[in-house]
Amino acid sequence: MEALELLPSLRNREYFFVTFNRQQSREALKGEKTYFVNDPKRNPKRLITNFLQSMRILRKENPDVVLSTGAAASVPICYAASMMGKKVIFVESIAAVEKPSLSGRFVYPIADLFIIQWKSLKRYYDRAVYGGPLI
Repeated sequence: MEALELLPSLRNREYFFVTFNRQQSREALKGEKTYFVNDPKRNPKRLITNFLQSMRILRKENPDVVLSTGAAASVPICYAASMMGKKVIFVESIAAVEKPSLSGRFVYPIADLFIIQWKSLKRYYDRAVYGGPLI
């Protein structure tokens, strides 16, 4: 839902979504260009599968920038993008109020721009930019 809040600023650009194949995602992204990847569920084999799916998507689409609003799908695609020389912009989850999310902690070291939605997270992410809540 956070990513959907960014749509008005993306309307004059080419974009696509990468997420898990869930009913909520299918409904929310109906009519949008969307790729579905495996949910790694903290399983190493599924994580590798997700990473390889992400690499294929990035090779096909060849974006300049990967913008992520967090969650498990973001980690493999952000790392794949970074390895391919793409810019990575990560927006920390709005649910991460007092402490960083697991995805945020993994992506922070490779993010070209890391945006937090709560000022309280600045103590964990010294080079983060405060952007305020998306929703």
